[in-house]
Amino acid sequence: MCRVLDVRLPAVAENGVWLWLPNEYRAVRDPSITDADMEAVEAARHYCEVELRPLGFDRQPGKSCSVTLWTEDTNRLMALLPELRARVEKEGWPFRVSASETHVNLDLLQIDKGTGIRRFREVTGLQPEQLGASGDTSGDLAMRP
Repeated sequence: MCRVLDVRLPAVAENGVWLWLPNEYRAVRDPSITDADMEAVEAARHYCEVELRPLGFDRQPGKSCSVTLWTEDTNRLMALLPELRARVEKEGWPFRVSASETHVNLDLLQIDKGTGIRRFREVTGLQPEQLGASGDTSGDLAMRP
């Protein structure tokens, strides 16, 4: 979207995973993400694809370091939360399981919108009072200074 809108400032994407640097025309992944983290993401994707997709749960496209699930029946999706949390614990995956109004997210524990904003500030030199942010879920609270 930043390219389409011709945004000239760096931008945070995928819940803090990526920092888009338009002047360099590249995205930089959070350096705290390890190979083991990526193996867990792949394992979680496989679980969702093999076990949950046949039940009508779809993965949101475009995520590279997290997994987001959706289905038309939001009540059914929210009922899946205990199973997902149990699976994450059983597998030892380094995820935080959270929900918005319409999606369930498996995000790496060390990454959130706050870590993305801190990286944004390091690159731009902007201070908290110079920034604005908006959100629609409790996960967005991490953007606050």
